[in-house]
Amino acid sequence: MSQVALLVGEGIKDDVLSQSLESAGFSVESLAGIANPDEKAYAEALAPVLLIVMAQRSGSDTEAVASLRSTLGCEVIVVGDHVSQARFSETVERGLAIYLRRPLGEKFVTELLKDIYQDAEATRRKGRRRQQPVAMDQFGPIYGSSAPMQEMYRFLRKAAGSESVLCIHGESGTGKELVAKAVHAYSPHSTEPFEAINCAAIPTELVESELFGHDKGSFSGAVADHLGIFERVGKGTLLLDEITEMPHNIQVKLLRVLESGQFRRVGGEVDRRYQARVMAATNRDPHEAVLSGHLREDLFYRLSQLEVRVPPLRDRGQDIVDLSRLFVARFDQENDRRLRLEKDAEALLLGYHWTGNVRQLWNVIQKTCTISRDVIRASDLSLEQYVDTKDVDRDSNLSVPAKYSLREAEELLIKSCLHRHGGDKQRAADQLGISLRTLYSRLERYGKGAKGGTDHALGHY
Repeated sequence: MSQVALLVGEGIKDDVLSQSLESAGFSVESLAGIANPDEKAYAEALAPVLLIVMAQRSGSDTEAVASLRSTLGCEVIVVGDHVSQARFSETVERGLAIYLRRPLGEKFVTELLKDIYQDAEATRRKGRRRQQPVAMDQFGPIYGSSAPMQEMYRFLRKAAGSESVLCIHGESGTGKELVAKAVHAYSPHSTEPFEAINCAAIPTELVESELFGHDKGSFSGAVADHLGIFERVGKGTLLLDEITEMPHNIQVKLLRVLESGQFRRVGGEVDRRYQARVMAATNRDPHEAVLSGHLREDLFYRLSQLEVRVPPLRDRGQDIVDLSRLFVARFDQENDRRLRLEKDAEALLLGYHWTGNVRQLWNVIQKTCTISRDVIRASDLSLEQYVDTKDVDRDSNLSVPAKYSLREAEELLIKSCLHRHGGDKQRAADQLGISLRTLYSRLERYGKGAKGGTDHALGHY
């Protein structure tokens, strides 16, 4: 199949981009638009093509781009600036297009184009939904233009078309659930429900019932039939979060379900088939979790048919600043404000270690925006209240400022302990002398400390 890059839109004259694509082996074709049948027929004959709409401020709107994908059956990449991105964000988050900001990473674009042609026979996708503007590359509900993120986007795009179990691992706060939602959005299951269940937050005696359901009368208190999440999600996508915290006896049953494709309700006698795409997530390294005994080795092999590590925020470079700008812009939008990050604030944010990753960054920006007026300076960020442990030895003593309240000192201690154990909640809870459930309760309380909770930013991190 001849590889054609079709540039459509008002800004189609882009010599740098054209030369880059041609040097990569693509034949570059240009159209001012596809408003008439002849143009549509010509574009359709070239499909599946990379359809680059050079998004100008007066260019095609989001519905037009969605229509192009639907009409031509090709993948759409929209290229533009952060101003034009606001109009296309909903389409991008629905999985109908990918948005790339200028200046383009030429290697990334050409490699992505090659991926599309390689998978041409499997590029038909159904609709998705969502919203929001930002001056970063965007894949579903995920934002970021750094090399680690772009590499992850390419992997996720391929993983979306597979039915294999996907294991997502990374530090707490990196956005593992958003990764799962992105894969769901670009998958054949996109029009069906997405559901996530936290395996560590359910009482041990109820885990099996929550996963597989139970029949009325199967145990004391079972006054009615209950649908488990495997049954509720139907043909959608199911994320088993904190999979390494699942009790071992349930891990055995889960393995049987994944291997057989069937489950049975607690107290039931009928085997039922599930049709969901299953994913698993953990803030532990799954290989280490097997060695430490938290995850059964046989279940690990079943869960890690596909495996992706979500990069920590400290490895994402300029994404730290760009995400900060996004959070400020969203605060402005929700609160009718006009705030601006000063260069010294951006420099401080960029140099910080961010042990709490994107969740921590959002929390810092949200609190700072609440108390700031027109500009946000480095002195407004109050990062001293957070433990930046990149320069702190694991065995060093923790100093708590005298001005801290008991609650603030508790938060400081818990977060420091979490960092010392690499985000391993079970080990941190053991050292602190509290249950895992109590630790989750405390972390949830800290996450809701800022006005509006933690779910306004980029979804659930």
